[in-house]
Amino acid sequence: MKILRFPLLLLVATMFHVLGSTGANAPTDKVRGEVEFSMSPKVKTMKAGETFEVALEYKIAPGWHIGPPKTEATIPTEMDWTLPKGVKLMDAKWPELNYFGQPPGYQGKATVRAKLQAAKDLKPDTKLSIGVRSSWQVCKGICKLGEAARLVKVTVSK
Repeated sequence: MKILRFPLLLLVATMFHVLGSTGANAPTDKVRGEVEFSMSPKVKTMKAGETFEVALEYKIAPGWHIGPPKTEATIPTEMDWTLPKGVKLMDAKWPELNYFGQPPGYQGKATVRAKLQAAKDLKPDTKLSIGVRSSWQVCKGICKLGEAARLVKVTVSK
């Protein structure tokens, strides 16, 4: 039985390396590998009824690229939001493509600007947990899958 433990441990470690981080982390934490994914709100506090922006940044290692969110040529870069009651995603603006190889996508850095709307009936001092899980395919001769989850908090002010 001891002989099987090492290969199983090696397999699990390899899976985590290929997939990247899957836990919710603070916005400054980074995913190891070819893509570092972070999320940061433009504000720490906001009033009920206001819209606010969250920046989602993909830092892509030199020579590597990821695909856009809508593509048929590769696995698209996707975001799955976890929003508290009273918060709605209004829009997520992706930057212009900056990699024009086959297939086109993003290299270097890509920052997505998400606009969120807070309900008017949110109570002051409520801490809102804004979560997002992103998945992508990163390529440089070979392609790898990656994903990461991030969580930030914004407080409703008086």
